Amino acid sequence: MEFEAENFMYCPGEQGPFLDFGGELAVGSPVLIPKMGWCLVVEIDYKNIIEAPIKEYKIFRIKNLLFINVLLIVLAFFIGVIFDRKYKINLK
Repeated sequence: MEFEAENFMYCPGEQGPFLDFGGELAVGSPVLIPKMGWCLVVEIDYKNIIEAPIKEYKIFRIKNLLFINVLLIVLAFFIGVIFDRKYKINLK
């Protein structure tokens, strides 16, 4: 069976956010298959679009902030050791 682009047209109906069969908000788009008389609906849950990237971004930021803080603490320690050896002051 060959794919024929002229067989695919848009279905009349909703595009964009709508409630799916489970009652959750989803985003999708219908496509009409005229030879079969079917309408194919492609959808994805809205929370997968919005919440998942935000959660991943928050985890990414926390990991980066922890890494940068540890790196700065180690760097400050070694700078302190270098300055302590170079500018040793006898307080006795």
